[in-house]
Amino acid sequence: MSVIAVRKHEGKITIACDSQSSWGNSYKTNTSDNSDKELKNYGKISKVNGMTIGCAGQCSHIALFEIFTKTHKPKSANRDEVLEWIIEFKEWVHKKAQINWQDVSLACILIIENKIFTIYSWLEVVEVKDFDAIGSGMWLAIGAMDIGANPIKAVEVASKYVLTCGGETHHLIIDNQNNANNG
Repeated sequence: MSVIAVRKHEGKITIACDSQSSWGNSYKTNTSDNSDKELKNYGKISKVNGMTIGCAGQCSHIALFEIFTKTHKPKSANRDEVLEWIIEFKEWVHKKAQINWQDVSLACILIIENKIFTIYSWLEVVEVKDFDAIGSGMWLAIGAMDIGANPIKAVEVASKYVLTCGGETHHLIIDNQNNANNG
């Protein structure tokens, strides 16, 4: 389970996530970064192929999505092209992994060309104008940001009060798609 929060502010985008990974009835905290030059991983946030992506959902489906994003991206940063990209992923998953695309359990925050999109249930794409969150802690994170918290604080609040969220908080601050600071 997860919480990933994002907010636009002062010409920048901040995205933050917890680091707890759940598997069955147990969990482990994952704080290691991936050193692959093409895929930089900050907890549940990845920078790949000119995109920043935060994923919540089934770990095996997130892994498949990370493979897919290394060679596929939306043609442009608009809702229709992002939806086409998600449909392409579902077709790819069905062909490559023999998984029925309706069974893919994943939600995503996509930052591309300084635009933010939230992808729910893999067929609903919403452009984020101010802030949003995904994962089991999303409602607390959204509530925290609604009263002024930044995404880092919003993830900390969700991690404190939602049993399926926790661990370290990771974040990126993006002032344009090519320049990010992480913590």
